[in-house]
Amino acid sequence: MTGNASAVNALLNHATDRQRAVIVGRFGLDGKEPQTLATIGMTFGITRERVRQIEVGGISALRAVFAKDKALNSLVDQIEKCLKGMSGVAKKDDCVAACESLGGGLTTSQLIFLARVSGRFHFSPETEETHAFFYSDDKTSKRAEGVIAKLVKYMNGKQGKADMSGRSMLENFVRSEKLDRALADRCVSVSKAFHVNTFGDFGLAEWPEIRPQTIRDRIYLVLKKKREPMHFRDISLSINDAGLGKKLALVPTVHNELIKDERFILVGRGMYALHEHGFEAGTARDVIARILKREGPLSSEDIVLAVQKERFFKPNTVIANLQNKRNFLRRVDGLYQVREA
Repeated sequence: MTGNASAVNALLNHATDRQRAVIVGRFGLDGKEPQTLATIGMTFGITRERVRQIEVGGISALRAVFAKDKALNSLVDQIEKCLKGMSGVAKKDDCVAACESLGGGLTTSQLIFLARVSGRFHFSPETEETHAFFYSDDKTSKRAEGVIAKLVKYMNGKQGKADMSGRSMLENFVRSEKLDRALADRCVSVSKAFHVNTFGDFGLAEWPEIRPQTIRDRIYLVLKKKREPMHFRDISLSINDAGLGKKLALVPTVHNELIKDERFILVGRGMYALHEHGFEAGTARDVIARILKREGPLSSEDIVLAVQKERFFKPNTVIANLQNKRNFLRRVDGLYQVREA
């Protein structure tokens, strides 16, 4: 152990044996996982509250020593500079990586310990809302919270708007709020409200297309990315290949969900596509009638082409349905139209 890491560890020499043992255990300064107050209390046969008191007393004693240590204060100056370069807030791993440039082999635990002892920068452990992160001061932390809350509200308000991805929402938000883009990116990385899925799509973690929770959501996401009909077996394989769920998507399960959900259209034998991609449900007769009502009279060739854009019917199936005189009329010019009732 050399440089900065040694200097941090040397600071512990100014604590009592009991204080040192508690602090090392609480911060994981021995390379092990940080321990809870209860765990340390069981080791020493004392209460959690007594462990907390020893920790507080030890940190207070070390803070006084730190204040006079020019080398450690210089190190914290550099850490503060690193944090400032990251807009004052950074996800734990990002901050640790940035501080590697300072040399001296500082560990994550030592960086957290320095934050507590110096009081000049701060560490926030992981919560249900955020990943663990470092921040320069309370004002910066509050500002980050505000940016995150505003962005979540903004993106929820824009969800479902045509041609507006999560990334474009973020771009628009940064412009409208006149934010520094680097700060916005740091806020996004810290918050668990945002997520990037396996296809690289960014958005709110609660959106089914970003973090699909059900098999139907996973089917939808695969079909949306594919943008063309897929066999239900291939859909199952794609879900599993993309790692969209902890459990494997079983073929029978996928097939059952495809049948139940109106978003998924059967376009051929075992082939499914999304309604939003222009595919419509119905028999060959229904599809032909819908096309003729929309496009007007068409030749048999044009009808076949139009039908095959929506469904995987064989040309002979389309022609056979056109011969049904109760439903379709062949005009003298050879074009077909829907027979009016």
